[in-house]
Amino acid sequence: MFRIGAKVAYPGHGSGVIEALEKKTIRGVECQLFVVRLLENGHLFLVPAAQVTSESLRPPLSRATVSKVYHILRTPKPLGNSANWLRRFRSYPDKIKTGSLIETAKILRDLLTLRAEKTLSANENEMLNTAHDRLVHELASEQATSKEKILEELRVMFLLAVGKSTVPARS
Repeated sequence: MFRIGAKVAYPGHGSGVIEALEKKTIRGVECQLFVVRLLENGHLFLVPAAQVTSESLRPPLSRATVSKVYHILRTPKPLGNSANWLRRFRSYPDKIKTGSLIETAKILRDLLTLRAEKTLSANENEMLNTAHDRLVHELASEQATSKEKILEELRVMFLLAVGKSTVPARS
């Protein structure tokens, strides 16, 4: 379980710090809620302590997970047959929602590899930007570095892996 002052990742929102544990009565039921302040924008979230899962709150990334994320991004996946593009695309939101940075890295890698070969559709670009933003934000937060530094690392990494950089400049 988490304690006050602990850094946490709140998938889909970013990294934060648990500021308090509050008791509130909701519809006649007393609940314990973690008060989480996001580091990027200072927004507060109340997360029910009884419902904490890896999809709602999780500990910061381990070094092993960060290494695995970078390994995934350094190893472009062959595109193969694109006949299942719709099924693959439909699976992306579910993978993002798990909060797994490993799955997010795979989505980013696959879409960047695809973008090196062809123009992405608007939906593919939207998914690429979502995966990219979440990955950059969380890596920067966990490594206590700037987003710009992470962006540059990703650009160089993908340039070396694919031969051209297709990493978005935004974050």
